[in-house]
Amino acid sequence: MPFRAIEERSGWLHALGTRPMVLAIAGFAIALALAGWTAVAWMDYRRTLDDAHARSSDAARLLEEHARRLMAGTDLILQRVIARIEEKSLPAMRTSGHEWERLRSLAATLPESGTLWILDARGQVDMTSLQPEAPEGDFSERMFFRAHSEGAERFLGKIIRGGMTSRHVFTISRRLDDDAGRFTGVVAAGIVPDFFAHLHESLGLGPGSSIALFRTDGPLLLRQPYDEDMAPAILPEALRRLAAEGGADATPVASAPIDDIPSIMSLRRVRDQPIVAVAAISRDAALAPFRLRAMESLAILSASLLGLIGLTWLALRGQEREARARAALVAAKEELEERVAERTHALADALAEAETARREAVRANQAKSRFLAAASHDLRQPWQALRLFLDVLLLRLKDPKDREVAEKAGQALEGGESLLSALLDVSVLEAGTVRTEIRAVPVLPLLIRLAQECEPQAAQKGLTLSVVPCGAEITTDPVLLLRILRNLMTNAIRHTAQGRILLGCRHRAGGLRIEVWDTGPGIPPAEMERIFEDFYQIENAERDRNKGLGLGLAIVRRMALLLDHGIDVRSRPGKGSMFAVLAALAPSEEEVVVVEYAEAHEAAARAG
Repeated sequence: MPFRAIEERSGWLHALGTRPMVLAIAGFAIALALAGWTAVAWMDYRRTLDDAHARSSDAARLLEEHARRLMAGTDLILQRVIARIEEKSLPAMRTSGHEWERLRSLAATLPESGTLWILDARGQVDMTSLQPEAPEGDFSERMFFRAHSEGAERFLGKIIRGGMTSRHVFTISRRLDDDAGRFTGVVAAGIVPDFFAHLHESLGLGPGSSIALFRTDGPLLLRQPYDEDMAPAILPEALRRLAAEGGADATPVASAPIDDIPSIMSLRRVRDQPIVAVAAISRDAALAPFRLRAMESLAILSASLLGLIGLTWLALRGQEREARARAALVAAKEELEERVAERTHALADALAEAETARREAVRANQAKSRFLAAASHDLRQPWQALRLFLDVLLLRLKDPKDREVAEKAGQALEGGESLLSALLDVSVLEAGTVRTEIRAVPVLPLLIRLAQECEPQAAQKGLTLSVVPCGAEITTDPVLLLRILRNLMTNAIRHTAQGRILLGCRHRAGGLRIEVWDTGPGIPPAEMERIFEDFYQIENAERDRNKGLGLGLAIVRRMALLLDHGIDVRSRPGKGSMFAVLAALAPSEEEVVVVEYAEAHEAAARAG
């Protein structure tokens, strides 16, 4: 604190003069603190409610989107089953094991875990994805069957306990008609609502909260938390009218459907579906953090006011001591400012030197990379000419000893070409001169081509090479992606002494993982972070070129960064390793692509 400020403050305290003036100022400060606490508490209260409104709105929006995808995806599967029935006829499908396999495959593509059922006009099970032969079962008294028999084209049924699986399910079903429009049965999907509980848990809405799906005509379809003893629920008429008008992101505090808990609710009408999504947050749970903060801040305010009173008393008693310490404080401050100024200048000079050195290093590295990238073609030409001359020399040499020397020279030349090519690839990637051509690319031709290229190498080592076909399309540069996968396959074959190599794909959250599995020695956990470094090889301290150069995975990492693809590695020492490339699905691949059994078998045969 400057000397003049200390002197002015000391003079001001002396000017107070009398105790009543000091007490008046202290009382004003206390009143001001209480008024400030009240204002802050009120703003915190409003922010807490606004936060609850926002969380309720976000939960309803997420629930609406999930319900829309679930209903639309399931309805699409049901329409495919109906189209198959119209194409083949139900009696022909019932006697065909292949048709049951197709039905089971369709059930596996449901947006959530569930089963498919085909019922006849009497409500008896005609065909199911659970087993080849339909079990006995009577669904004639189920609400969805009665609705279809009375003319409903499509029906959404509330959650019930399944009669055959003993699990809670809710139904999405469609009516079957013959060519004359007569009712012939029902195609239904029984969805296990485990995802609903997971969604409610992941939203973290707090105790007493709930999420639910209602039909627009009122009945409850799904709710979490759910209790079988819960009375049948109907969406209140006022909320139905609100949903019919488009829903609301946050309603005033009201009683949640079913349990009558005062809640902050959000409603959203599910687009293209006769469903209302409801998210309710308990008002008590939403305001619990505010109450805790209010009590804590009040305790802090009380302690602060007590401290203020004590400080006022100490200020009146410490004026003399403050005057004595004034000179020492000013001297110490001036000395401290001088030291800070000196160290600040020294630090600024050091930072400037470090920044200059860093820029010089960056420029030197960029110049090196640009030079190697530009000279890559010229550097490869002498090696290619040397290879041609060596091939001509081998044709002319007749003496076996001379040919042996020439062949060893050729092996050395191949090692040098491989090292030069890898180094130039790294330099071109670092220089940023590689131009990518990103487009939608089908995965299956890449897998087949890669299998055809790597099959001779695997067969030479006695390894089994397997390819799992995939009908997906991804967004990538096919040339660079093929080089990435070729490096991973070559690496797997090189380090696998016996067993097999597996190439396949997995769908993961809007993307596709292209995986290469091997049964090699695996990678120790301590080495997992270093395998993508340049020239780093596990257990190759002697730098044996037959074991590679240590640049393959480094090039894979650089190309993956260039394509914005993820790289994943998993390994178990002594068991094998898995390298995966994660690419985004093409826009047409938003849903999982089902590869027919015959198509997969034919593709696998072509791939060897």
